[in-house]
Amino acid sequence: MDELDKTRLLKIVGILSDRARSNEPISYSDLYFQVGLNTHNAGDRTIGSHLLGAANDISYEEKGVFLGAFVYGAAINEPYEGFYEYAREKGRLAQHVSHDKRLEYWAEEMKKVRDAYGENQHKFSKQ
Repeated sequence: MDELDKTRLLKIVGILSDRARSNEPISYSDLYFQVGLNTHNAGDRTIGSHLLGAANDISYEEKGVFLGAFVYGAAINEPYEGFYEYAREKGRLAQHVSHDKRLEYWAEEMKKVRDAYGENQHKFSKQ
């Protein structure tokens, strides 16, 4: 990961930590814009996806939750498939579940993230 992407990663973690504390999810396009990525550019979307995965790795290691739960696709009003794939890879979501079960998992993960990053929690340690 180059220096620019390391800077973007730390910014993403900070933004999502703040969003979790305030209980305000953010769209992929708004998040990417804030770190200098354009969702209309396929290369930028790939970079953003990798950075979100890295942010999830960090928050999972630090607090046992996926910060990416606070990012949603504005067109579908829920996370994109990558979020659910990541949860399946970590054994937190079964391979084949209904759409309703996916939404239920997302809501539960958002609550866990809010609890982990709530007002009484310290700022993210790697900022």
